[in-house]
Amino acid sequence: MDTEELIRKCKAITLKGGEEGKVSFKSEMKSKGEKIVAGCLIGKVLTSRNVNKEGLKIAMQQAWQTIREVKIDAMGENIFIFRFAAETDKRRASAGGPWHFNGALIIFTEPTGIGEVSKQSFTNASFWVQLKNVPIMCMDKGTISELGAAIGRVEEVWTDANGECTGEIIRLRISIDITKPLMTLLSLEQEDGEEDAVPITIQYEKLPDFCYCCGCIGHQYRECTKFKNQAKEELLYGPWIKATTMVDKLKQHRGKERWNITTNEQKAESSSNQIPLGITELQGQNATDRPGQEDGLNPTRKSKEAEMHSMQEGGFSRLLDKNGQTPEDVTSTKKIARQQELEGVKGKEGKLLKDSQKLSAEQEEENGKKKGKMSGKK
Repeated sequence: MDTEELIRKCKAITLKGGEEGKVSFKSEMKSKGEKIVAGCLIGKVLTSRNVNKEGLKIAMQQAWQTIREVKIDAMGENIFIFRFAAETDKRRASAGGPWHFNGALIIFTEPTGIGEVSKQSFTNASFWVQLKNVPIMCMDKGTISELGAAIGRVEEVWTDANGECTGEIIRLRISIDITKPLMTLLSLEQEDGEEDAVPITIQYEKLPDFCYCCGCIGHQYRECTKFKNQAKEELLYGPWIKATTMVDKLKQHRGKERWNITTNEQKAESSSNQIPLGITELQGQNATDRPGQEDGLNPTRKSKEAEMHSMQEGGFSRLLDKNGQTPEDVTSTKKIARQQELEGVKGKEGKLLKDSQKLSAEQEEENGKKKGKMSGKK
């Protein structure tokens, strides 16, 4: 049973003569209570699903990057109280956003009155809104504020370093009533009526899940009472109402730059490892056999281009390696080198054998001489 239903039942008992306890909220209580209210926000997650408190706490602290821990307590009906130990953390949570949890919008509000949860309002949320097709004569901060006032309460108009707000996209931070359908178009009419009204489109940054059927935030089209099993493409609203943020555009630009750098590096590496095709071998005469003056190439350039020639065999082109050799040439070269190596070893072995035989003959001759001398002495 939710809190409001419980209150209703309890009041029904007191109206029929039941006892009702009364407590006076004294000034001492109020002063302590004001300190609690000053350090907290009340937030409501706009979803029909039950929200896990611990999951919400982890998600919010990661999003806010708080200096100190934020304490969260459930207050019923996906309403939570967020108690901040640092004032800077509270300001970041309050001024930033809009904040989402699992695609659902979280509306934060400062507690009003003595902080009775059932009397808190969760009807407004602040969004950065993008206006397109704004006439040049309207690109003035004051005029832009008037345009934004037709959407909701204007909190800020984005300007450049010179304080100007010109360009294809005009940005404003606006507090909008989420109980009403999202506005998608402004019609700018001139007082004299000489020209047609100018259509100014409206898109919303960081827009959470919303209904493509009625255009309200807080539910999706399949949960909408106005949904009549239409095809998604036939619904009035769609993802096109979501604007790309400046941060997302910067990320996309950097992503493209990284992709281009990687692609260029891969191309450069491929070019360094592989000789491009371009000069084919002539029939009956190799390009390297022709004099440089006949083909208009000097010997240095001719020899370089000859290294890049492609072999046409079997109906396909075979790339040459860095030394201008085909795979078959490389294999043949390796075989020849191996054969020469073996022959060199054999030649060395033969020489050693001859040297050994010569040494043995000399030693035998020396021994014979010694024996002759000894015989003569006897």
